[in-house]
Amino acid sequence: MPGKQRPKVYLAGPEVFLRNAVEAGAIKVELCGRYGLEGKYPLDAQLDLGDLALAERAYAIFRANEGLIMECDAVIANLTPFRGPGMDTGTAYEVGFVRGKGKPVFGYSNHHLSFFDRVRKFDPKPLKKTGRRGRDDGIRRQRPDGRRAVRARRKPDDRSCHPRQRRHNYPGANEGA
Repeated sequence: MPGKQRPKVYLAGPEVFLRNAVEAGAIKVELCGRYGLEGKYPLDAQLDLGDLALAERAYAIFRANEGLIMECDAVIANLTPFRGPGMDTGTAYEVGFVRGKGKPVFGYSNHHLSFFDRVRKFDPKPLKKTGRRGRDDGIRRQRPDGRRAVRARRKPDDRSCHPRQRRHNYPGANEGA
């Protein structure tokens, strides 16, 4: 494209963890070039991580990838399940980071099942029944203050299930009721 700058796209995904990560990135960058895009692969940063501690290495990679993302116009993200039923957590962060910056994200997956079906296949145990109002989603509800919601239990001698209408058996409790 003479005189026109090609759009830059960051190529997010778990390929950086593969044994052939550099080759996988080169294939993706070449594919972008065929379609008029300039692909930026996370390993393009060329970092020297030799003397850094593990936490410092992770932070250096994080800063470098965010820098690459900021240089790009959009992100193409591989959302294929990685090490479980969901996408790579680093890719999930990058997708959220880019959307927070107002840039477009284009995602794809090499898996045909929905996330729900992948989770059920990964962990086939049935969801637990909560026993509350027929909910069968396995989610424990909490009150807005963070404490666990507990339903008032009725005693056999209670005439009403509403706490303010209960009769109590201590002296003077039921006067005026």
